Amino acid sequence: MFSAVNKWVIVIFMLVILASCSNENERMAKQLLEDSNASILCGNYYRAVDLLDSLQETYPTFVEIQREGMHLRPKAIEGITLMETAQNDSLISVLEHEHNLLKDKFSFVNNNELVDGYYVVPEMNRPIFDYTAVQPRLSVDGKFYVISSLNGINIGHTAISLYLGAENATTASVGYDGERNYRSGNTEMITFMPEECDTLGKFAFLHSDSRLSLKFIGKRIHSITLNNNEVRAIATTYRMSCVLSQLKKARLRKEFLEQQLLLARDQIARTYQDSVNVED
Repeated sequence: MFSAVNKWVIVIFMLVILASCSNENERMAKQLLEDSNASILCGNYYRAVDLLDSLQETYPTFVEIQREGMHLRPKAIEGITLMETAQNDSLISVLEHEHNLLKDKFSFVNNNELVDGYYVVPEMNRPIFDYTAVQPRLSVDGKFYVISSLNGINIGHTAISLYLGAENATTASVGYDGERNYRSGNTEMITFMPEECDTLGKFAFLHSDSRLSLKFIGKRIHSITLNNNEVRAIATTYRMSCVLSQLKKARLRKEFLEQQLLLARDQIARTYQDSVNVED
């Protein structure tokens, strides 16, 4: 008899504990919901999403509370999207302004020997075979690349470097192939693709007001000093490629955010209607 009574006492005690725990969990779930709503009202949308994630993961059994959370989440996403849209629009404005300042510094060269033409700073638009230097170019799709030309000296160069004191930037090595690495008479010429020379462009951009040394690297090294106009031409061409690349990404981002905003607002409307139907 004593044992049976004890068992019932234990059962009742456990039920009380479980009920107490359930009540406490429900209270904590509601608190997360209230905190997330307060965060949205304060414009702290990222915190609201974190709180709603915690609510969903920790208290999935409270269906009605979860339903309210599902209505709050797209509101938080809407706020985040509007905030990121404003930031992205500001970035586009800045980049478009810089693009407008830079575009007049380029002229288009339509070379019949090439499939596509290219853009170049006018003072660098010289016959490439007739001088020793590097010619920065901008492809029609906005990519930075360079042509190295070594005239009157045969060293079989495969790479070039820019130097300023102990600092330097070097292109990738392009082996002789008769195409991108081309030799004719006393002239050696290499076309360096964007991924092979971007460090060169960045180096010139960071030191655009300095006179840099240009080194041709082959069986031996041949060095010349670039004048200020040549350095700035490399820097300007590289910067223009960066602006165009960033502008393209920002415009794609704008399209993505517009779609995300439409989706969030659609979810707000649907989850609101769901909550109305439940109350009815």
